Amino acid sequence: MKEVKESKVVKVKKDVKEKANKLTKKQLALIELVYNFRFVNSKCIAAYFGQDYLSAANSQLNHLCQLGYLFKRHDSSYRLQNRPAEYCLMPKAIPILRQSLDRPSERELKQVYARPSASFRFINISLTIFDIYFKLDNLYGKRISLVAKPKLNVDALNYLPDPLPEIFFTLDSKKDTERHYFVEYFDDDLSIGLHGRKISKYISYEESGDWNDTGLEFPTVVIICQSDAILKRAEKRVRYINRDADSDIQFRLISLDRLKGLSSTKEQAWLDPIERENGCLT
Repeated sequence: MKEVKESKVVKVKKDVKEKANKLTKKQLALIELVYNFRFVNSKCIAAYFGQDYLSAANSQLNHLCQLGYLFKRHDSSYRLQNRPAEYCLMPKAIPILRQSLDRPSERELKQVYARPSASFRFINISLTIFDIYFKLDNLYGKRISLVAKPKLNVDALNYLPDPLPEIFFTLDSKKDTERHYFVEYFDDDLSIGLHGRKISKYISYEESGDWNDTGLEFPTVVIICQSDAILKRAEKRVRYINRDADSDIQFRLISLDRLKGLSSTKEQAWLDPIERENGCLT
């Protein structure tokens, strides 16, 4: 009789635990969102879900930490900088992503194990990519279809460049045609020489003909620069490399602050370093 009672108690505890670990649709969406950008904070979550208070976002993130799906980075140095905690995925989330994502990248899923020890530069770039993604989505609305790097499976889609762009997006033009774009972010922490290698790799990639398998026009390469200083250097580097390689790739440059300040797609903001004139993405 005692064994029966103990068995029932164990079953009840197991049922309670399973119920506590059962994720809601919003929690599943949040896990996928963290995968999409690798690192997020409460500001990202509040902006994405349209929440007015950061406390709600913090509560949702911390609950997933308690369940073992997210890792929280925060210590005394964060308080001194008035920096919010950052969150990344834990390995427990991998089986969920394998079920929910269409052809997930095993290469990206393996990186989940290393995320908690990522550098501050990597985290800052991840948070900035979220801002860029969110801004482009708000700016172009239904016209735009965006995919962040983690969802670009280079093994399954072998016509994509390797290394992958930070964002790949498709834009419906006014002429009922689609145009494609690779997005890169140039921060101030690296020299223009190192950033310039990405420009050279795109030119080599275009020459390889891998993109030709799609039958589509080669994407425009959009470079978003952290500051006006790196923007000027990037503009000169694009001209220099493009002149030397005699490439037909179209480049568009913009500073991060200028992008964030755009309120309309009609604003003349995107710098064409080859033609030395401004133009909109059309």
